Amino acid sequence: MTEDRLVSVAQFSDPTLARITQQMLIANGIEAEVIGEVSSYPCFNSASLVKVVVNPQDKETAEQLISSDAEPDQE
Repeated sequence: MTEDRLVSVAQFSDPTLARITQQMLIANGIEAEVIGEVSSYPCFNSASLVKVVVNPQDKETAEQLISSDAEPDQE
């Protein structure tokens, strides 16, 4: 992944949620990175958002996976 060509697909104030999203994308075959993470202890992080980024060609699929993961199961 070339960092200057990545696009953001999600933003979180909690780095743990960003990592969970990153792992979900990786499990679905999309290379993803977390940027802006300062510490694994949220109380030490500034108010800035942590971003999950992907390659531009994976943006649409990643956004679909993230939005479908956020929707509750409808049975």
